Amino acid sequence: MRRVLLKLELNKKMKALSWAVSPRLPISKGSLNWLIFCLLMVIAGHVTHIPVWAALGALFIVVWRLRMVRKRSPLPANILRFMLTAGAIAGVVVTYRSYLGRDPGITALVILSSLKLLELKSHRDFMFVVFLCYFLVLGNFLYTQSIPSLIFMAAAVILITAAILRLNYQESESLKTSSLLKSAAKLFIFSLPFMLVLFFLFPRTSGPLWNLPQDPEGKYRSGFNDSIYPGQIAQLANSKIPAFRVTFPDDNLPRHKDLYFRGVILWFTNGRRWVQGILPARRPRQINENPEAGIRQEIILEPHFRRWLFALDMPTILPYWSRQLPGRIFHTRRIVERYVSYRVTSQVDYRSAEELTATFRRWALQLPRDLSRRIRELALSWREQAASDSEIVQSALDYFRDPGFVYTLKPGVMDRERPFEDFLFNKKKGFCEHYAGAFALLLRAAGVPTRILTGYQGGIYNPVGKYLLVRQSEAHAWCEVWLEGEGWRRIDPTAVISPERIEYGIDMSNTLSSLGGAGDDRQDAIDNALRRGFFKNLFQTLEDYWDTINNKWNLWIMSYDLYRQRSFLESLGIEHLGRWTLVVFIILIVAGLLILFSFLLRRKSALSEPLLELYRRFCNKLGRAGLRRLAWEGPLDFARRAAAKFPRSAGDIEQVTNLFIELRYGRQAVDDLHLKELKKHIARLAPKTEH
Repeated sequence: MRRVLLKLELNKKMKALSWAVSPRLPISKGSLNWLIFCLLMVIAGHVTHIPVWAALGALFIVVWRLRMVRKRSPLPANILRFMLTAGAIAGVVVTYRSYLGRDPGITALVILSSLKLLELKSHRDFMFVVFLCYFLVLGNFLYTQSIPSLIFMAAAVILITAAILRLNYQESESLKTSSLLKSAAKLFIFSLPFMLVLFFLFPRTSGPLWNLPQDPEGKYRSGFNDSIYPGQIAQLANSKIPAFRVTFPDDNLPRHKDLYFRGVILWFTNGRRWVQGILPARRPRQINENPEAGIRQEIILEPHFRRWLFALDMPTILPYWSRQLPGRIFHTRRIVERYVSYRVTSQVDYRSAEELTATFRRWALQLPRDLSRRIRELALSWREQAASDSEIVQSALDYFRDPGFVYTLKPGVMDRERPFEDFLFNKKKGFCEHYAGAFALLLRAAGVPTRILTGYQGGIYNPVGKYLLVRQSEAHAWCEVWLEGEGWRRIDPTAVISPERIEYGIDMSNTLSSLGGAGDDRQDAIDNALRRGFFKNLFQTLEDYWDTINNKWNLWIMSYDLYRQRSFLESLGIEHLGRWTLVVFIILIVAGLLILFSFLLRRKSALSEPLLELYRRFCNKLGRAGLRRLAWEGPLDFARRAAAKFPRSAGDIEQVTNLFIELRYGRQAVDDLHLKELKKHIARLAPKTEH
């Protein structure tokens, strides 16, 4: 028992001694300023991701700490820091109604990182804040993975690494900012090969490593949902956000008026909105009746947080992993939270062979119980005068050719209970969803099976990347009508009101929206819009190059999933390796890179430091004579041992050592004259032991 007590007492004394001999080292003012700047930079990257109160609070705390550094004020009391921390946590919980998730986690990390500055005293605290900065930089990947954000994050990592290097210098030491940044940039560049090896070779999962919602507020970037109402698509008419990019491997890009990309079919309506409803999904059934006439497409779809996939109308060969719904539309099993790349084949002149079963006919003729009497009477008048469904379709299109109908992005507010009646008989101003919805109601009321399709129409061809860019502004709605002997036939009532929208695109339609009617003025406006000057062409070319870079980034980085990794491994001839074998292979590559870089760095250090190279030559000369320098041994200690072993060469050994110390650690400048003198002493050295 006594022995145990003595041992505990000894451990206690040793622990106290360790604290006594390892006091907290002071942190230089320059290091603190550098760290505060880095923290400000990484917080600035999250300003759009966190609430205003959190951003202002973090800014206030950082400026407060900076003022303390400059005035050498003491740190605030513990009770104040505790109250600020509790208030920050309470603010996060109140704002987000939770402390779990991406947004509350990032907000808490920003606030707590700034609060950590208020208790920063030691090197350990300094490094803790540094790693918090690294985590905040990493948190940007949860929001965006674009090229500009990546450049910003790389710059932030270099600055944070430079802060670590700055910590190792005292305030009195002269130090250039450029040298710190240069050293930090070198370390960053050396890490890139390891990053590339891990990115391309490390076994990938079928989803993201983090199980966090990528669209926590329920906002979607797609131009439509599985339902539409008057005015919904018009809200995105000016949006330049990309929806997807299409490459045509056979260089058979269709005409602009044939660029209909189908996405969702809306079967049901309550008179105010159109919805798809719950439909059965199955594995895609491939139709390859005329493969020579097919148009192959490679589509890179932007994240839209829905399951829909798009294809040129009409798709005949779909991705095998997709799920097909009635009407030749298809979607993924999982929500599209990241870039998706897939291939599909379509036939523009394809006639749908889909049978109009009793169920489909009932869906395609469904009408609301409270359908407007005026809509019903107008449709029945067409039925009484027409001999076929084709004539009814023509009557509906002729009705929209009335000069009173206008295609506009600002149709005004329609009646909430009867929006389509208000549009047809009163306002007569609308966007594509107004015309498609009203057209479908009229035909169904006349007994013609009709359905609405939503997707995209048009796009901008990029001659640099040789692909079609489809933006959210190209979101569009049109109709399909069932005609006996023809099947489902595409009818776009918007083409009657605004043919420029279909022929030239939404930009041309916006340009002509201020002009009324058709005629010479309208044609002159079209000609002027199609005519481009030098600066407009230059700007468009630069925009094409930048979008091409983004497309390559999305293709090779953002859409690099499990399937693309398998293709990449097949190109390397190592697709047969298992997961654990691949991990061992990666470890060997990383170890080889470490050995290679250490050799290159040592060689570069020797080449860039001729003084060290000469001293290494001096040590090697003594080593060949039988005296090797120990790894921990300094120049003076080594010189004493060498002089004792080689007394005849003691003078030369002393001269070489003194000159090296003066040049390396003294104030003597290293120039060619001193290096020549040192080289002469080393050459004259002839170490021999006494017999």
